[in-house]
Amino acid sequence: MDDDKVGKMKMKGYFVLLVVLFTGGCLYGQDYEAWLKRERAEREKFAKEEKAGLQKLQKEYDAFVEARDKEFSEFLKQRWKEYEMFAGKKRDAGVPKPKVSPVASAKQDVKTVLLRIENPDEGRLVVRDASPVLRTKKSGSKQVRELQVCYVFYGNKVVLPVDEALKLECEKVNEEYFASYWLRASQSNYDELLDCLFAYKSALGLNDWGYYMLVRAFADHFLKGDNSRHLLCWFLMNKSGYMASLGFGEGKVSILLPARQAIYGRSYISRGGLHYYIMADLKRLATYEKNFAGSNRLLDLGFETALNFSVDRVQARSVVFDGREVKLLYNAHVVDFYGDYPSTELSVYFNTPFSNVAKESLSESLYAGLQGCDSKTRVSKLLSFLHESFPYMTDEEQFGQEKYFFPEEVLFYPYSDCEDRAAFFSSLVTLVAGLPCVGLSYPGHVAAAVKMDSVNVGNYLLLDGERYLSCDPTYIGASIGMSMPRYANQSAVVIKQEEGCGISREREDRVLARVKEAGGNVLNVSTGLVKGKDGEVYVTGVFDDVFRAGREVLKNTSKGNRVFLAKLDKSDRFAWALALDGSGENDLPRHLARHDEDVVLSGSFQGTARVGGRVLQAEEGQGMFVVNVSRSGNVKWTSTVAVPRELVDEGYSYMMKFNDRGEVLDSQFRPMMPEARGEEISVVRDNKWMISGMYTPVRPLVQENRIEAKHERGVLEMADRLKAINDVLVQENVHSTIAGLLAVVSLMSDGSEIIRGEEFIRALDRYNSSFKSKCPNIYKNIKRVDFVKGEHGFVDIKTTDGKSITIDKMRLNNGSRIRFSELPEGHVLVEVVDGMSVGKAFIWFKLNSVKLHRDTGDLVFDYDRDHTLKTFNLGRDILQ
Repeated sequence: MDDDKVGKMKMKGYFVLLVVLFTGGCLYGQDYEAWLKRERAEREKFAKEEKAGLQKLQKEYDAFVEARDKEFSEFLKQRWKEYEMFAGKKRDAGVPKPKVSPVASAKQDVKTVLLRIENPDEGRLVVRDASPVLRTKKSGSKQVRELQVCYVFYGNKVVLPVDEALKLECEKVNEEYFASYWLRASQSNYDELLDCLFAYKSALGLNDWGYYMLVRAFADHFLKGDNSRHLLCWFLMNKSGYMASLGFGEGKVSILLPARQAIYGRSYISRGGLHYYIMADLKRLATYEKNFAGSNRLLDLGFETALNFSVDRVQARSVVFDGREVKLLYNAHVVDFYGDYPSTELSVYFNTPFSNVAKESLSESLYAGLQGCDSKTRVSKLLSFLHESFPYMTDEEQFGQEKYFFPEEVLFYPYSDCEDRAAFFSSLVTLVAGLPCVGLSYPGHVAAAVKMDSVNVGNYLLLDGERYLSCDPTYIGASIGMSMPRYANQSAVVIKQEEGCGISREREDRVLARVKEAGGNVLNVSTGLVKGKDGEVYVTGVFDDVFRAGREVLKNTSKGNRVFLAKLDKSDRFAWALALDGSGENDLPRHLARHDEDVVLSGSFQGTARVGGRVLQAEEGQGMFVVNVSRSGNVKWTSTVAVPRELVDEGYSYMMKFNDRGEVLDSQFRPMMPEARGEEISVVRDNKWMISGMYTPVRPLVQENRIEAKHERGVLEMADRLKAINDVLVQENVHSTIAGLLAVVSLMSDGSEIIRGEEFIRALDRYNSSFKSKCPNIYKNIKRVDFVKGEHGFVDIKTTDGKSITIDKMRLNNGSRIRFSELPEGHVLVEVVDGMSVGKAFIWFKLNSVKLHRDTGDLVFDYDRDHTLKTFNLGRDILQ
């Protein structure tokens, strides 16, 4: 069945449902019954064809995985090579830090000097070591005896299903045994365990190294003996897609882990241009030379989101800010996690967000002292705050060794030294002043610099043509623009802060407002907004009818969304705009990135599309596109990759690789998996483009034919339809507190639907009559919803009075726009396109998305530019 026929079939079904809804009557008679019978038969035929295609694909996956495991096992039998072991490197070796924090003289003048900096690779993408290999899952048909392993990971309860076949104790320490171990472990049902581990990784906000810590904690609770635990970690990390090797010597076994960043103080071997860090105490080590073909991802020690740990150990520190005492809260579980984290590069510390506990406490506690202040005054007060409320002491004096702090740790430890204060200050300025910051690393000292257009006096540096003023949290009493005299003439290494990509919050808000005025929406600020040279900003998103970008007027003549790409100058005027002239509802931008003078946009599309005079064609209905555009707005090249038809409706993870002419070098597509990362564009070491991500489908959670089966003569009212879907979801073990919300999601996820606010109230009054008395504020605000409308994959929310609605900790503006999609675990992702925020009182953060957990009723909020995570339970925290 071709894609056009599938689309028409779906639209016919929704048209009939709308007729039923808006006529208020039932459709009776033999004609309707005959039509319904034919429609069900066609749906069932399509479902069988899709299922057969997926089964064929899965058989191919199974054969591929089995052959790859056997090949690697045979390779492991060969004699391993002994490698030279190197002692762990030390940071800042031989460069002493100031014993005491120097005090600025009251007579010292603030001079205007251009600071010398080392090349920070302005405007260049991250260089990856290789294109990632997507995990290929085996079929789960094999009958296994399943165990349940429970443990507590930094205050968070973890429950994992484990195939008993993985309970393998290390019997021998030699090549032959390791080869046998690999085959035996490979025959177990390990994929279910990995799915659960990756789900916890996502829920807790763990990065790659945190994932390894989670796996190691599991091995510690599941097995006895360090050798057995290292073997299991080695197997699971490889099967998770991470590069991991195994070494042995003198009867001991160790997993060996390479990382993207340097790890200090840990022994390593050098192989293939990488440092493999030894996770056990070995004096001699032999290992193999070729990695498992299914794993080539280096562990990243950087954090893309904030840690989202249990809040049952919140502690406080009393400090003075702006003349008054405040209590700053932090999460002790997060501090414990950081205490066990390996020592690494400064860029990791400068780019690690506060936990939700610390973030909200800092925002609320410092708000009163900063309210109404201009940017210069805000930064001055925060600089004085560091000078006066956080005592200085070197790590050698406090710990007897060098130890870098993550920003949240500064709230826990009594003393901090220069790099700790600089990272904390940078994070604080970005959080409460909304200004971009960078770190300045000198030999033996670390300071910071803040982008401020309003200040023209003081030591400064230029990044992408923009001015950053020196700020030193360790130079007591120093004002903005002052540097310690001993470092003022030295060259500094710039430590970039990734949050906001060098765009202030105020500038970001202006750009988003300009886009909205033009008629568009930015779907995801993190992946749809990027800074160019000399204050320019590139932005991508979608528009419905017309996009008026200055003199450029882009029109939409298709039935779906139109993708746009535009550039704004430093005065926020549109310089140029391009449209992806497509024909499908799934035409969406996925990621925008800048590299040197060009910008690259990736996305998904259906059928045929045009951009910049070039034609894009999706051979099998749906495809991924890449467009390379020059600074002046000229399309330099385009490229497309077809998506396997079997995966289009189910969703998929993908990886594509191109050369600098847009020629496809490699592409991988797999069914959706919980470990899939957000969209990413990067460059691999051989100077090729690499684009990866996950496409999540927009589809009803409960198909209408299942509701028809319960109501053979049609559904009279929307309230009944919502109740019927709710009942089906509860039968499928969806948590009762969230089933009603997911029923609304199911109805709005496909086709064109409109639900009036009064219909929500009618459903509550009829089927949950106690809701009004139990949750009066929420009930009152639901009454203020005029209607919820679904169209082209998006859902718009309108209020009766045109004003915002506050439901517990979430605020919805009139005209809020969201998008629903189904995740691999069966949970639902609500992507916020526009108009929603989370917080309270005067402090609100932009809401990026909400993940709805169908099995627990948990809602995981992802908010603000640093992707802070916070979990609420719908039953316990909101509906109580």
